[in-house]
Amino acid sequence: MKYAYLFSAIALLVTPIAATYAQLVAIPTRTTVEALDQHRTVQVYNSGDKPLYLDITLQRVDNPGVSPELKTLISDITQPEMIFNPNRITLGPKQKRDIKLLSLKVPAQETLYRLYINPVVDIKAVNNKEDDKKIHAPVTISIGYGVLIHHVPSLAAQTRHWQHHCSADGTIVLNSTGTVHSKFAQLKSGDNPKLTDSLNLYPGTPVTLSAKQLTGEADNETFTVHCG
Repeated sequence: MKYAYLFSAIALLVTPIAATYAQLVAIPTRTTVEALDQHRTVQVYNSGDKPLYLDITLQRVDNPGVSPELKTLISDITQPEMIFNPNRITLGPKQKRDIKLLSLKVPAQETLYRLYINPVVDIKAVNNKEDDKKIHAPVTISIGYGVLIHHVPSLAAQTRHWQHHCSADGTIVLNSTGTVHSKFAQLKSGDNPKLTDSLNLYPGTPVTLSAKQLTGEADNETFTVHCG
């Protein structure tokens, strides 16, 4: 009986959340803001027949290209380079609205952000074991709809360069020395067949690879690296 109630409670939680998430559409899911561009927006659309209540947050990714990501809320940054508006939205059925991305400062190098759009569902879990002892526990559950935002310097200031060094423990460390990220593809290593075959290397975030030899393409140019 105890487990049957538990499964019922879980079903009550999951069903409205899934339905709410399905009716939310955000376009685009990835965008680029150049320098002080004030015209970038993310459009949210309610494709369902019930109102949507959205909570929106912006987080800076402090280690882009690395997993797991370390993020900082914009509200926790003393002098943010990017903000947004609004932070809460109510969408009626079939209604759409724009979230404005506002650049406050030209970044010295590419910075990555995630805009989380959370449909909030208020759910009351009810224990029907005894009608006169019903337990109403309000629970607020949200699901993040993440939009990736690249904040980059002006086009004239964008450069793509990288370098490597061989660490003492026999690994290869890649560093971006440009102002925007470099794309690595078709990566192969004879001493590590499980090595990732692609990655993005961002300024300020080195990537360490467990390999002594590496071949592939960086920004569409072939390269070979040997360590030891």
